[in-house]
Amino acid sequence: MGLILANNELQQAHLYIRNKSHLALNHMAIPQLSYTFSENDRVNLSGASLSMLKQ
Repeated sequence: MGLILANNELQQAHLYIRNKSHLALNHMAIPQLSYTFSENDRVNLSGASLSMLKQ
């Protein structure tokens, strides 16, 4: 499981979430984010993290 909390300051990231992984982003926004998910992954987004899906 990967957990990224709000006190981390990332400006850019490409996240590869694969092989039944679990990613949790808690109240964190990454301005330049791209991502790749497989169909068996689980992602939890909360707060500012939800706005990243609009990109």
